[in-house]
Amino acid sequence: MTLGAKIKYIREKRNMTQDQLAAKSDIHPVTIRRYETDVRIPKREQLLRICSALNIQMNDLTAPDFLQPLPESEESVQSNVLSTLFTMYKYRLLKIITFDTEPTRFIINPAVEKYFSITTKFSNPEIDPPHLTSFKISPEIEKDLLKLTKAYDRIQYLTIQHNHNTVEPFNTAAPYSLELEESILDFVILKSDLGI
Repeated sequence: MTLGAKIKYIREKRNMTQDQLAAKSDIHPVTIRRYETDVRIPKREQLLRICSALNIQMNDLTAPDFLQPLPESEESVQSNVLSTLFTMYKYRLLKIITFDTEPTRFIINPAVEKYFSITTKFSNPEIDPPHLTSFKISPEIEKDLLKLTKAYDRIQYLTIQHNHNTVEPFNTAAPYSLELEESILDFVILKSDLGI
């Protein structure tokens, strides 16, 4: 899609006429028509005024493949989803609860729940808190996410254990234990294997 076509598309989505866009951006209506038909290319200053009038960022117009999602392989999409879920876990926005007899629960931190459209409530009121929301993910992602979070938790545990056993807790020269170093390397390899 050309720059002019992008401007026209967004303008129409905003239910604006060319004259209205011209008035809001303080650019002559004929010039707006020429931009939209790619007869002329707006300079940076005019483009900034158009973006302001359309209430968008300039990279919304200049980014490649603006309206089309980037063509991604199934592996790439899965890797991006896994990376996102892991990041949520790492920053305590996602909690994972595993049971021997129940399915794994993926719980979103209530503080950020309002940012998600999730409708799946827990199915077992005897063991599940009624005020929390969980969601389901595909078995492939679940398996990889559990591996990743288990490896991450292992590193966190070994780091705490190492820092606790170090006589001078802020001594950065103290060598890591071999187990911790191996866990970190395993984690790096796992992330690489999963494409994160």
